[in-house]
Amino acid sequence: MSLYPFNPFAGHKIQGVAGSTAPKRAFIAHYDQAPVASGPATVHAAIALPATYAKTAAADTFLATAIETQLKVTEAGTVAVGDVLKDAAQDEWVLVTSIANAPIYTVQRAYAGTAVKAHLAGATWNLVGQRVLPTTQPDVPRCLSTTCNEIDMDQELTIIGKNAAGADLITTIACDGAGDLLALGTAAYKSITELVAPCQKDADETISVGTQNVFGLVHKLDSAVRLLVKLFDGATDGGSLAVSATVLESNLYTLSGTANGTKHVELFYLVN
Repeated sequence: MSLYPFNPFAGHKIQGVAGSTAPKRAFIAHYDQAPVASGPATVHAAIALPATYAKTAAADTFLATAIETQLKVTEAGTVAVGDVLKDAAQDEWVLVTSIANAPIYTVQRAYAGTAVKAHLAGATWNLVGQRVLPTTQPDVPRCLSTTCNEIDMDQELTIIGKNAAGADLITTIACDGAGDLLALGTAAYKSITELVAPCQKDADETISVGTQNVFGLVHKLDSAVRLLVKLFDGATDGGSLAVSATVLESNLYTLSGTANGTKHVELFYLVN
């Protein structure tokens, strides 16, 4: 079948022989990146996990409505800016953003994708983790990993950032608690805004955050057979493609070769 020139940005479609019906596929996309090597601590080196604590909300300031941002607890001390708290009876997380007059804390409501809830006086507020800023960013949209320093850890690290299209992306990566220190995420992050490090179960626990040899596309695909050509450093690569027609960050290419920041990954695929 002969192919004719087309411009996808002008609404053109790939054409077959003259007079035939145009395929529904609109254009061929070209992914071309030279990603750096993946590593277990390329986003953040070992984060020391905080020890948990619990506080009781005082009767006069306790986040009873959605617009309130002042939380007063009956015990001073311990709470710090960057702490992430949760009412034991509700699902909402709040982030402590400032402390003007302890034990009154200014908080950001509905943190990390949770929903605003109404809270009661006398509620118990537990520390669920601490906000941590990444030390580096992914070089290209790619999946992340966590490495825990103890084999019995099963906590979850929360990652807040953006996908390849700049949309909000919040996921968790959990240590598996079965002796495998490395845990793998399944969503491609273009950038990371912050991390929420969970509380420790035992002293001296740490979590490192790294990158995988798995890269995110900038299109949603409905089938892996849309991938036409896969090259690494100019030669055919033996990697695999995972797709999702609805979730952009789940369209992932797992590279068979070893990225080093110089060798190019090139993918040619059909896009609706």
